[in-house]
Amino acid sequence: MHKLIVSIAAVLVLCLAAPASAQTEIGTAVTIGAWRAEECRYRSLMGSPDAYSHREIVLTARCAIDHFPVPGGYPTLARIIACESGWGPEAVSPSGSYRGLMQLGYDEFHSNVGPMSWPVKRDWTNPRSNLLAGVRLAHNVGWGPWACA
Repeated sequence: MHKLIVSIAAVLVLCLAAPASAQTEIGTAVTIGAWRAEECRYRSLMGSPDAYSHREIVLTARCAIDHFPVPGGYPTLARIIACESGWGPEAVSPSGSYRGLMQLGYDEFHSNVGPMSWPVKRDWTNPRSNLLAGVRLAHNVGWGPWACA
């Protein structure tokens, strides 16, 4: 019983002490390095090294809007992602023209992925890159380009 109480207390301390970008949508905190938060790099933090977990995607999304604020903040971003791709990093539109979490076209992706102050893969199917480019696009022009806006 004592171990359970200590564990619960430790989780509460982590949740209260963690910055907003380090908290998932269910409120549980994770311990992250400063470099991860600075560059929105969360892959392999809580899942397979070959794939992004939902929590890693949420952390990346929250981090991205810390760097590039968007109208409506995280709730609007989460609604757009859910509508556009169902949170599926490998989602492809019926026409095949739009891909990823943010359902970006090839040109929209490449015009918004760089230059950034930290490394971003120039692969529009990479979940982190797709999300960062989409958030950057929304930061620059708003949610108009998305059908779900």
